[in-house]
Amino acid sequence: MRSVRETIQHGIHTVAELQEALQTAMKIEFATIPPYLCAAWSINTAPGSDPSNVRGMISSIYVQEMQHFALAGNMLTAVNGTPAIANATFVPTYPTDGLPGGVQPGLVVSLVPLSKDSLKSFMQIELPEDGVVPPDSPTTAFVDEFTIGAFYDKIHEGFKNVQPPINTNALQITGSGVTAIGSIADALNAITLIKEEGEGTSKSPDQGPANPSVLAHYYTFAQIFYGTAFWGDGSTIKMPDVFQFAPSTTPATNFIGAFTTLLDDLQQCWTTPGASFSTALNDMSTLQTAGLALITASPGVTPQFVYDATARRLGVGA
Repeated sequence: MRSVRETIQHGIHTVAELQEALQTAMKIEFATIPPYLCAAWSINTAPGSDPSNVRGMISSIYVQEMQHFALAGNMLTAVNGTPAIANATFVPTYPTDGLPGGVQPGLVVSLVPLSKDSLKSFMQIELPEDGVVPPDSPTTAFVDEFTIGAFYDKIHEGFKNVQPPINTNALQITGSGVTAIGSIADALNAITLIKEEGEGTSKSPDQGPANPSVLAHYYTFAQIFYGTAFWGDGSTIKMPDVFQFAPSTTPATNFIGAFTTLLDDLQQCWTTPGASFSTALNDMSTLQTAGLALITASPGVTPQFVYDATARRLGVGA
């Protein structure tokens, strides 16, 4: 499989290359979700512990990342590809060296409590390709032309150049902020939405025409990092109290089971007629319950985002 760097350098010229790039896009989008979940789950929700609702800010981001993942999957089935999700290689081993496809090598992405350091890595993940980045941003020292945005530009270009036949009968996810891909125009619009929700536009830190008063992901993380709101009166954003947790050598079987079930049910959304995205969303709720049980334990334990076909549907617990 070609790396993101190779795709950006050489472009997309065949349906097979487009399918390959969209599978990589699914892996990239999903790889951001575990670190964002762990950061959000680490936030103490006791009264007064999160005065600026930072948990709500991060939660809105990982919900959109799930939508981006689903849009990439819809684009893949629309061009007669089949998403490969329910396997042990779909999700990277954390901490990572960059993101899937070789995006931003050297960037360590870890499953850790929310902190200034984790916010730096999140800002680097969402780094705008052509946006308004603060001049003293901690990401400026790591600028890499082979960004997620540049990768999506090549996918956008690939759809226009290849003009792939669109299978309007393909299994696709719809609802919960996800639309079907029934034409090349739909695919191009989905790519634009994904980029603008993550990076903003070249002129504004908001999410573009779809959500003109909502900050893009990079700027949401940046305002938490700097402690100053981008919108309104520039009010102070306070870092919340967080639970500390660390890796354990003991498998968290219930969490692994819940995560495996999630990937199984997501796979079925694009491969099994009648499968429902709502089932996968319910799996996310079960996963959160299991994750919080680990993180808020004494001592706190890092959730293990591992696919294990022998550990399905084991229930909830630490």
